[in-house]
Amino acid sequence: LASSSLAYAVGWRFAGGRFVGSAPRLPSALQGLHERAFETVLSARLLFVPGDLVNYAAGALRVSFPAFVAATALGGAPGLLVSVLAGASLEGEFRFEGLALRPAYLLASLALLGLSLALARVLRRRRAR
Repeated sequence: LASSSLAYAVGWRFAGGRFVGSAPRLPSALQGLHERAFETVLSARLLFVPGDLVNYAAGALRVSFPAFVAATALGGAPGLLVSVLAGASLEGEFRFEGLALRPAYLLASLALLGLSLALARVLRRRRAR
């Protein structure tokens, strides 16, 4: 959250609000970020869109900081859990012949990845309506 907030602040500071008045001319992805900050940031986090891109764009468009932080925390949790569970599935010494997998952790990681992508799809359909 701290690094995302720092990148948000850099986008906020260096864009100087130049893009806020030109929102109707923004590409559709940025238009969504400008109009529906929480949903767009949450969807981007769940779809594993590169974080810096989202952070700088949110700051440059001067989206609501509380919405940005809440969506980043909520949307980043599944990706963090996917990484932690995938890493936890490895056991033994980290060398080729001593490496083993814990299938339960790996399956939990894959299930969370699938859940994250499904939730992003639901949010995208909801936003389209």
